[in-house]
Amino acid sequence: LSGKVPSLNIESDFGRTFPRFYVRGLGNTDFDLNASQPVGLVYDDVVQESVALKGFPVFDMEQVELLRGPQGTLFGRNSPAGVMKFDSAKPGKRLEGYANLSYGRWNSVNLETAVNVPLNTDWQLRVAGIVQRQDDRVRNPLAATAGGTANL
Repeated sequence: LSGKVPSLNIESDFGRTFPRFYVRGLGNTDFDLNASQPVGLVYDDVVQESVALKGFPVFDMEQVELLRGPQGTLFGRNSPAGVMKFDSAKPGKRLEGYANLSYGRWNSVNLETAVNVPLNTDWQLRVAGIVQRQDDRVRNPLAATAGGTANL
């Protein structure tokens, strides 16, 4: 995402969890989980203030927006640098769906799927899910033997 959006940088010290967003260089380098971030995150019109809520996989999205500059009027006081806004795909009136399967290094497997089912003229149902798995990137050369002790 940061490769496609000018002036957006996303970093984390914990992999995908607890990302920190920087817009035009404005962000927070405070590692405290209770620290307020200058770039707000809004998922389906719900403000995700806690950094623990920001580490979700992005899939089945209708739209992703970056709103630069202070957004306090629309999204509250904790967005002086901007807002990352995620809108998930909404149910529609057509029977449709998709599935994406990818495989990568460290035996990583990513399966993403969604199905849209119209129940009647007024009600629609959309179900989406994702499964992600990968092997460990670090291998212990002193693997435990059947007796529970390591080979030295």
